[in-house]
Amino acid sequence: MPIDLLSGEFLYLAAIAAIAGVLRGYTGFGSAMVMSPLWAIAIGPAQAIATLVVLEVAVSFQLLPRALRSTDWRLIGLLIVSAALAVPLGVWALVTVDPAMIRRVIGLVVLVWAGAMLWGVRYTGKLSTGATLGIGATAGALMGATGLGGPPILIYFLSTPARAESNRANIIVFFAIISVYLIGAFAVGGIYVAETWWRAALMAPIFLGAAWVGANLFDKSSDATYRRVALVFLLVIGLATLAI
Repeated sequence: MPIDLLSGEFLYLAAIAAIAGVLRGYTGFGSAMVMSPLWAIAIGPAQAIATLVVLEVAVSFQLLPRALRSTDWRLIGLLIVSAALAVPLGVWALVTVDPAMIRRVIGLVVLVWAGAMLWGVRYTGKLSTGATLGIGATAGALMGATGLGGPPILIYFLSTPARAESNRANIIVFFAIISVYLIGAFAVGGIYVAETWWRAALMAPIFLGAAWVGANLFDKSSDATYRRVALVFLLVIGLATLAI
């Protein structure tokens, strides 16, 4: 096996995966914003993003059955189409731009969106077709380049009056579908190697177990609590990025 289970690197990655899993299960999003910047320090941006996308697919299908009952399919369809068209641009950046620059971009994305949420920036327009396509394209490009497609989707959804259950379901379904597509794009880009799959297989039980814990915590929370957790989560990750 090419990965040492007792190495400091593996234990570090496993601890981050556990934290990200709890937050993913609880809020329906967020694991990439934990793992992408923190894993990139240890294994580089390309491998960090490629590994976490596999885990995203696994946890999405774990959470999918319940989410399907509350999904807005018209909204999700528009987001998926525009995101899929933009993903290749992000993947191109990931494989051609200097890794140090990608790490800085990851940190900047987390910080900017955390600041936006902190200062109360909200999308105040209607959920129009044009706005939805624009948000989807932005998310797709960011996912391909940094693994962080969540921030624009979160601001779009969390600015609506929809209940937490509906927002959470739409987020889960969107990332389940686009992550499968992203794996294909990464494979075509030559990012996946044997070690990537080993790492994903070893992290999956940790990540999925933590997500199960988070999902059970969500069942005991209110809509107001859901929104507070989402905002505090983004703030903490943004501030942590400054110290890295």
